[in-house]
Parts: sequence; structure tokens; C-alpha cells
Amino acid sequence: MTYPSVSLLFPNRDNERILDLTLERLLEHTTYPNFELIVIDDASTDDGLSILRRWRDERRFDNFTLLEREHSGVARSLNAGVEVASGDLLVQLDGDATVESPAWLERMVSFHQSDDRVGVVTPLVTFEDGRIHAAGINIVSEKGMHDRGTRPKEPAGQRTFHSIAERMTPKEAGSLVTEPAEVDSSLGVHMLFSREIYDELGGYDEGFSPVWFEDLDLALSSRRLGYKVFFVPGVHIVHRRTSAAIAPLTPSAGGWRSACAVESPQRSRSVCGARSGRPSRRTRPIARTSFAGSSTITSTSGRSGVGT
Repeated sequence: MTYPSVSLLFPNRDNERILDLTLERLLEHTTYPNFELIVIDDASTDDGLSILRRWRDERRFDNFTLLEREHSGVARSLNAGVEVASGDLLVQLDGDATVESPAWLERMVSFHQSDDRVGVVTPLVTFEDGRIHAAGINIVSEKGMHDRGTRPKEPAGQRTFHSIAERMTPKEAGSLVTEPAEVDSSLGVHMLFSREIYDELGGYDEGFSPVWFEDLDLALSSRRLGYKVFFVPGVHIVHRRTSAAIAPLTPSAGGWRSACAVESPQRSRSVCGARSGRPSRRTRPIARTSFAGSSTITSTSGRSGVGT
């Protein structure tokens, strides 16, 4: 196996409760010999930034870069992270999701390298109670968009919220989570793809700011370039949702639901056009030298500076 360089992108906002555990598990289970960790703090209002500075200063990761940014949302944070990344492959992580599988990165890189048509690779993500969050995402289906490994509770054509679903356990799911499978898209809690795909697509679409669907958009849009998205078994991620992250998954969360019920479905229809070969209608091309807000960058590898 060859070891292409990998940049782990770790966006964070208000995950103080879980940050130490998330980073401890990442350090414990990441044995891949050629990676860097880029953490992007999106103006956390809790004590998370202090935790991240401590991890940077302790130098437990050989290559740990911390970007301290004004609040701009996940898509812009990820784009800012890629701007300083050096890896040939990129992995989108989540600040409140723990890696539970040793040698996880070797397995995902190996699968990605197994065929030139593999564009995006995503693993099994469960919640803390053991139920499946997603094993890939189903978008083009009679039931409508839903996390693979779930069963929508509302009738097709009458659904009001994509998270209203019955969630299986991995045991109940059987071969759905033990065998590789091509899927429509990927959950941004954890997914791997090439820098080449990112550049060709123009990065994460910032029109999905502040959060949600930027991950589905990038993965599904990779199909326009002739690539495929795959679920890969053998890697387990636990999404330990913080209080800030729980609200969007709750149908009664007024503001979040309004955003997802009004704006995001319209954007999602343009995203789904990628599957049928129609051009992707991104908000605007990503300006490689101009991201909203400013960043303070510090690194265990000696890089430091201020970007705008």
C-alpha cells in the first residue's frame, strides 16, 4: 500500500463537552504515517478554543494546525481549512464525532485507491445509543432523501423532515453495514475524497451556510466528474451530538427547521441535478484567496500567520 498525503479537516464550534474525547480517540486510532490535522474553530462561544490551543501547544499530533476564525459557518470554515492543507486526499471530520476503529485511515485510503472511479468514501456513523446515523445517504429514491440505514416514518410525498425516521442498529442492518456499497452521497461527519475533486468542483458551496447539505452537495456533485460514492465497512464513527448540534435534528427546532424546509430543499433540487447530468448551480466559484472573515493560523509544524 502506498501512503498519499492526507489532510484531516476538523471544523469546530461549541464542542467543549466532547473535544478532548474526540481528539484522544483520533490520536489513538490514527496510525497512518502521512497525515496532518487542520482544526478550524468557527468562533466558539464556549471554552473549546482553549482546549484546542492546549492540544496544539502539547504537540501530541506531529502536524497540528489551528485556524481561529470569525463565525462564518461550516462550508466557509472547511474551505479555509483546505486553503492551508497540503494533502492529496482530504477527510472531513466533525468536532463531536469520535473515531472508534484502529487503522481507520489506512482502510479508507486503501478503498479509495482500489479503483480510479472511487471518488468519495464514507464509513458507518452511529449515535451514542447504538442506532445508525448513516451508512451513506440515499437521495434518489422513491422514499426521498434519508440516511441509509434508516426507514422514513412519513409516507412518500408527505414527508416534512428528513430526520423523522426509524433508525436500525448495525445488527439489524446486517449486510447493509458489513458489505461495501455504492451510495448516492455521504455524511460530512466523516468522509474522504481527493483534493482533485475538491478543486474541480470549486470547493464546498458556501450557499449552504451556516450548516447542512454542503457535504451532500460535494459528494453527490462528484458524480458529474465521473466518480462514485461508496460506503466502506470496517470503520465506525460515533456521533456524540452536542447540544448545539442536536437542535437541527429536532423537527420542532423552529429556526433550523424553517431554514431546512424552505431554503435547503430548493438548493437540494439543484444538487440532485448533478446526478442526472445537469450543471451544478453553485452560489459562486470559490475564491481561493478571499474567504469571508479572517483567520489566525498557528501550527505545530512551524506555520503561523494571519489570513483574510
